Amino acid sequence: MSVRKLTLQEWFLRYQLKDIQKNHFNLPIWLSINVTRLTLLFTSKGQRVPYNSLIIKTIGLMAARHPEVNRMHYRGLFSLRVIEFQQISVNLPILYEFEEQKVLSATSVRDPHQVSWKEIQKKLPKRKT
Repeated sequence: MSVRKLTLQEWFLRYQLKDIQKNHFNLPIWLSINVTRLTLLFTSKGQRVPYNSLIIKTIGLMAARHPEVNRMHYRGLFSLRVIEFQQISVNLPILYEFEEQKVLSATSVRDPHQVSWKEIQKKLPKRKT
């Protein structure tokens, strides 16, 4: 893990995002993903599509390919700093159902880009059948 000062571009981006947050400005994004092929693949085998595992795996692969998303900005004692993590950790809120009660759990998986989606699925709490 390395800690460094922000570049001018990073500082300006942080300034813009803080201004957007302060003024309650919303940047709407509509993300459309076609999962037809995934659904057909899993249903042809009589299985449910493991969306949570696939999302975690995809985010891990993206972070491995684009390390700039695996950073954290924070205010140090005298200036803004950036921590660049060497390990990829994907955190995702997942809604589980246990004994007729729904529970929102913050799930964290380390280095999902290095394991298969099946191994990620084993790390997640078992869902009610």
